[in-house]
Amino acid sequence: MKRPNLELKFAELRDLRSVPEERAVPALRRLLADPSHHVIARAAVLTGDRHLTDLVPDLLASYARMLVNPVESDPQCVAKFPILVALKELGYANADFFLAGTRYTQFEPDVPKPTDKAPPVRGLCALALIGCDMDDFEALERLTDMLLDPAPVVRGDAARAIGGMGMHEGILPLRLKIKTGDREPRVLGDCFTALLMLEPTEYLDFVAGFLHGTLWIEAAIALAGSPELRAVTLLTGFWGSQDSTETRTSLVGLLATSPVEAAAEFLVKLLETAEQVLAERAIEGLAKGRFRARVEGRVRAAVEGRPGLREAFEAEFC
Repeated sequence: MKRPNLELKFAELRDLRSVPEERAVPALRRLLADPSHHVIARAAVLTGDRHLTDLVPDLLASYARMLVNPVESDPQCVAKFPILVALKELGYANADFFLAGTRYTQFEPDVPKPTDKAPPVRGLCALALIGCDMDDFEALERLTDMLLDPAPVVRGDAARAIGGMGMHEGILPLRLKIKTGDREPRVLGDCFTALLMLEPTEYLDFVAGFLHGTLWIEAAIALAGSPELRAVTLLTGFWGSQDSTETRTSLVGLLATSPVEAAAEFLVKLLETAEQVLAERAIEGLAKGRFRARVEGRVRAAVEGRPGLREAFEAEFC
């Protein structure tokens, strides 16, 4: 049960979401200096949400305090992570600060052995390097090392950061990571996505080559996020080669997230002939997708001839 004092501070933080900035800043400054890491965490989130750049020094001071006896002052990095999120959102771009964060570990008592609670901190600091003014090679060198971090979330964030940096040289560590493999498929999925960020067209076929193996979901996710028409062509071609309804249903959901209108066109045409479960998934995806307004009329017309789909259309579009 939370102590009454904490409840009062949490209530104050809720109220601070809507007060004028001149009142919010001094109150949040006080709360960022609070002894409780839970209060600091919520104050940091609110600081970032309200984009209060005047409080950057206070965020940095709170973070520094959380590094002193961290297992006691900030167990599980409850405060450090939202502080870093807020600093990143507020445009803080000190390379040395975030580089130090990419090396931070915090082992806490656990069974059967102590567990590192800082992977999210390291991963976020890796992503923050994208906005820092630093030597590109130094950043790429550090991010390459992080592709071998013990924590999957850090390896994945490092891959995404390499893609976000936009350096052509980043292709090399990403290719090596993909070729050598990873025990967590999602890490390789992040590498696929990063490759397509660095080379939007040249590596489409490379990524599509993994569609017919154990990494097909990760490859399909990366292709579905591509703005290239050929990515949709590769996905729909793979869809046509599959007999499994489960696989096809998953692909329909991914195609619905594509930023390419051709993917939505494919799903609309699918409504005319696809079996019930696939058609319902297509309707759901189209309703949630970015092309909803453009295709709604055609989806309505398509389901008119299929009474079993009208209920799905009404639920999703109406």
